Amino acid sequence: MKSIASIFPIMLMVFALACKSQDYNHENYPDARIVFGSGGGFTGMVSTYVLLEDGRIFDKAPTSESFSLLKKGKKSTAKALFLRIAEISQTNEPINIPGNIYYFIEWHSPEGEPYRLTWGDMRNPAPEAVTAFYQTLLDATK
Repeated sequence: MKSIASIFPIMLMVFALACKSQDYNHENYPDARIVFGSGGGFTGMVSTYVLLEDGRIFDKAPTSESFSLLKKGKKSTAKALFLRIAEISQTNEPINIPGNIYYFIEWHSPEGEPYRLTWGDMRNPAPEAVTAFYQTLLDATK
């Protein structure tokens, strides 16, 4: 009887660990993600957000060393945003024209290299589709 009583807690721990699902965050997420934000200016600080396909949004404040979960958005909204960045990547070449203050969108897809858009130079504005999409991403963080 004593041996059964001592095995029970071990079996319970094994069962709990086996049932625990993988908890993905922005750093170990195996699927696509969109990283976006802004930076520069006098201080050079950067604000960064990460949108995952499951709708979670992480943020990293300019003075922080790590990301934290900002909100859990709708999966359907995230899906629409991922479809939109796929369309933008098909119709716009990557952009790398930062200004003193710059904005960026980076699409990480499991199929290939990241697609990155960086803009901010007043003399070379980003296409309207890119800036409108950036605003939509920012709106999703609220």
